[in-house]
Amino acid sequence: MSKNRTGGRWFLTVIDLKEDLSYQEILMQTFDQAKIGNFQTDYHLRAYTSGCYYLDEGHEVWTGKHMKVLKSTYDETVCLSSHLTLFASGFFIQPTSLDFEYIKAKADFADNVSVYMTVILVVLCYLVSLIISRWQDGRDNKRVRCKGLPDNCIEDTYAYEIVVLTGSKSEATCKSKVHFILTGDRNETDVREFPHGKDDYFVKGGINSFVMTCSRPLGNLNILRIWHDNSGIGNYASWFLGAVIIRDLVTNKKYQFISNRWLAVEKYPEQIDLKIPENKEMISLKEIYLQNKENSLKQNHLWIAPFFRPSRSRYTRCQRIAACFTFIFTAMLGNVFLYEQFEVSSVPATVDWSVLDLSEIEIIIGVLANLYSFPVVFLVTVLFKFSRPFKLRENRIISALKNGFGYGTKSETKSALVETAEVETLHTTKYEKLLLPPIFKLLSWFICLVMAVISILFCFTHAVVMGNDKIHRWLACLMVTFFSSLLVIEPIKVVLVAVLNHVLCKLDVDDDIDDADVDEERLKIKPSEDWESNKPIKKTKIYVPYSALHLDKLKQARIKELKSQAFAKDIITYIIFLSCIFIISIENRDSYSYMFKAQIEKNFILKNGFHKLLTTDDYWRWAHSTLIQELKAGPLYNGKPPYGYRGFVGDHTQRIIGFGTLRQIRVKRNTCMVAPSVVNLTRECAQQSNMINEENRHFCNAWHERNELTKNLPSCMNPEFRYRTAEELQGLPIRAKKDVYLGGGYIIKIKGTNSDISEKLTRLQQQHWINNQTRAVLLEFGVYNVNLNLFAVCTIVAEWLPGGGVAPYYRIDPIRLWTPLDLFGAITFISQFTCFCFIVYFTLRETTLFIKLKMSYWSSYWAFVEWGIIIDAFAAICFNVLKQIETKRILDVFSKTYGNGYIKMQYVGFLDEIYGYTIGMLMFMAVLRLLKIMEFNNRMSMLIFTLNRCWSELSGFLVIFFFAFFSFVQLFFFILYSDMYDFKNIMSAFQTCFTMMLNKFKFGTLLDTSVTAAVMFFFFAVSVNFILINVLLTIILEGYESVRSELEGKKNELEVIQYMKDVVMFMVGAKKRPGFLHEFSPEGLKNDEIVRKKEKDSDKDDIEESVVNELPDKVDEILKYINVTYFGGELDLETKKILEKGMKDDQNTIKLQ
Repeated sequence: MSKNRTGGRWFLTVIDLKEDLSYQEILMQTFDQAKIGNFQTDYHLRAYTSGCYYLDEGHEVWTGKHMKVLKSTYDETVCLSSHLTLFASGFFIQPTSLDFEYIKAKADFADNVSVYMTVILVVLCYLVSLIISRWQDGRDNKRVRCKGLPDNCIEDTYAYEIVVLTGSKSEATCKSKVHFILTGDRNETDVREFPHGKDDYFVKGGINSFVMTCSRPLGNLNILRIWHDNSGIGNYASWFLGAVIIRDLVTNKKYQFISNRWLAVEKYPEQIDLKIPENKEMISLKEIYLQNKENSLKQNHLWIAPFFRPSRSRYTRCQRIAACFTFIFTAMLGNVFLYEQFEVSSVPATVDWSVLDLSEIEIIIGVLANLYSFPVVFLVTVLFKFSRPFKLRENRIISALKNGFGYGTKSETKSALVETAEVETLHTTKYEKLLLPPIFKLLSWFICLVMAVISILFCFTHAVVMGNDKIHRWLACLMVTFFSSLLVIEPIKVVLVAVLNHVLCKLDVDDDIDDADVDEERLKIKPSEDWESNKPIKKTKIYVPYSALHLDKLKQARIKELKSQAFAKDIITYIIFLSCIFIISIENRDSYSYMFKAQIEKNFILKNGFHKLLTTDDYWRWAHSTLIQELKAGPLYNGKPPYGYRGFVGDHTQRIIGFGTLRQIRVKRNTCMVAPSVVNLTRECAQQSNMINEENRHFCNAWHERNELTKNLPSCMNPEFRYRTAEELQGLPIRAKKDVYLGGGYIIKIKGTNSDISEKLTRLQQQHWINNQTRAVLLEFGVYNVNLNLFAVCTIVAEWLPGGGVAPYYRIDPIRLWTPLDLFGAITFISQFTCFCFIVYFTLRETTLFIKLKMSYWSSYWAFVEWGIIIDAFAAICFNVLKQIETKRILDVFSKTYGNGYIKMQYVGFLDEIYGYTIGMLMFMAVLRLLKIMEFNNRMSMLIFTLNRCWSELSGFLVIFFFAFFSFVQLFFFILYSDMYDFKNIMSAFQTCFTMMLNKFKFGTLLDTSVTAAVMFFFFAVSVNFILINVLLTIILEGYESVRSELEGKKNELEVIQYMKDVVMFMVGAKKRPGFLHEFSPEGLKNDEIVRKKEKDSDKDDIEESVVNELPDKVDEILKYINVTYFGGELDLETKKILEKGMKDDQNTIKLQ
């Protein structure tokens, strides 16, 4: 503090000391670092300065002369003045500053692994993406080139460019031969063919450009008829045609033929021939909007655009990648600035996903960071899209004409169009004038570079100051920014741009994705005298569509292929799915679990005779020996203390988790009625606790009742006689041999030295801690074996029976709570993710099917199996997530308390048990589902066919069988319930009778117990085993024989296995086409040619066709002559008004008559 104002420079360090510092250490200002604890807390440091000033009116300045600051806090300043002048206090919050000396000192890699790895990975991904994108841009540039149609003629002087847009639907790629006929108001083309070579086909989402030449113009184009011959192999036979854009290269007029339909025999409307009108009024707004939306997705979605760049777009893949990473860098910068504006550390987490731990403020920060990124990315995108190239490319049409006309082979004779075509380098259209100079493209790259450098520097310097904990939360905010942009912001932008293009700008379907005309030299074709001729174009080929019968055969073959393909995919995917489940299941279990459990059982159960307990004294003897010698590490083999084994159990191998507890369950007094005949002997009666009768009150020592006078005495405050609820103990109900017990009870903590534990047990034994109201005492603890990476949840129960005596029961559950990230661990995590993707896919598939079929969906019992798999899988995911969360909590408590805190593992053991059940049931139903997949094979379906055939007889017989069987169950229960353990209740009697039916029963024990039961066993064996079982088998065998005789000699509907073999043989080149498809392929004998050459003797047809084509012109000449001669040229021959007027006059004449 300097006189009238605070100031200076301070360094503040906050630490947590395990023990107090000595006077010498404070004096020397140094101490041992081992005394520093693991300190983690959220705190906010506020730096400010204030001062005391008065106004010197003579000099008109504020001064602090003769004034001092006595005390200053964040909300007040106390000033000391030596004069009576009015004064005031100033207040200034110190701005955030970066201490570069501190940053330099703390900038090592070990302390800032997160920020270093983040920056390195982002930059590395940036460079790799640019390299791959540059390679893809080279391939795209090749696709910009046009190809001449193989049937172009060298003498042709007129040309059209045909741009074909293939849709982005699944299986839209087509390798069939495609033909078309183009009709205009002046002429019509011959049957034309698109190139069909090894690399010439229509790719899903692709843009193909072709040059079509003809002898004379077609006029205004009206109709495009396009078809294919279905010759593609497999999925490549069908085609989803998006649109065809045809540009007249002479008039530069564009014609749009929008399709958005399938050309496929197996899809609606089951046709491979389409007639598409050019008139936009006949095209639905929905079709145009869908095409615009698809184009907008390829061009304007920040994260999808790099993968689907239209080859004719000026906006390259490298530029798209630069825009993506510019967004990431500006988002990193924006998150840093926003993170410092909010007091994020003081806000509790509201979204906890085990890995991500986010508060509402952090989610808001992640979303708001898009506002930082959007202006920069928008500017960069606009500069890239609307900047002219530095040099115009060679015109693609001229290049195509120079390369010849047949599948890319060069022609020795030049085309007539090459001689008459010219190129211009000056573009004068309105759109071309709006483009920016090429230098702006360099400016955009410079912005990307500057943003990357600034972002890396700022993020790194601020990250060092913030520390690792805040860095992790900052990275979580960055992930929120990314996913909000990917899933929310960009889709909204795509839809808005599509709507604007469609409604306001009224762009054509290729305007946003086709920049080839602007980036290339402009083509100009000189006119020719042949263009004025109205003579029809000579036809050399005719189109003969497939007959309806042949199309139906193609359809059946295609459907058969699709079914085989679907079954093959189902088999392969289900094998992968089953493999993933199997890997997950074996990861959750260990082959050493049995031996691990046997070792614990030997130490705690067999060694000291727990399984032989009969009385309370036996239990106390076992407790004194086991709790001292086995639950805590005893002396070593040489008698020395177990140094280094603190926290281990008696075998020095298992580490105990926390400490063990003894929990007593007591029953309330007088929970049953005393018989009147013995009421003089005793008035107290207590049966089993049955959960509802458990005692839950506090007591004094030796279970004396508490009252208002004694409740605060030391003898009534002993924790061993105070009830602890299930919530306090984190306990769940547990089922032992005789009863079910709640999670609360009276607790003894087994912790401290061996002598302390022995004294405590002796004292409690003397105070009769176990008496006639005790119903169970549970020893509960958990251990961990680091060598096996296995935990064990141990519950050892002694139950005091109401009739006297002790019934021992124990349960030891080895479990695996976490998986190390080794090779098998990585495979497990990949399997879990793959399994989750499968389940999401199954859910969407079955939901879609249910919406389509509605209630008829449930007519097949396989639907219940499908949803059983889905529900069970999601249940397994939920239980696994809960298990991981509980494991994290247990390990956090273990770490914070150094393994000495109270940790109960019952809940995590319960979650692991249920998780194991769900995985087992999932595996069972998934294997059962294979029967449905293999139903194409008659042998695999024989079991289902047999059950369906004999179900009516079988269902009636099963009712009779059940009544007969259950009558014997009742008989044996009433005879033997008190003499044999296996018949203690009706459920046990049912299970025992079932084993008797399987001849797995000791008859000698039954004979020694009851002769009557032995005689009845004879009748049971005869009636059930010899009669009923044989009748059951007879019904099933009759149904099986009936089904087998029907299926004998009958072929499978689909030979899926053979189909898979054929496909593999085809892929390796050993076979031409898969099986049954060869019969209907164009190479086969049964497929007719869809396009044929015109025969020579059909000239007469050409003449007739010419006369027919000339008829409209002759009619026009006759009408003009009549109009001039008889009406003085007053009639409007372009509309139908003359006909309407004539019809009205005739109607009026008829009315007058």
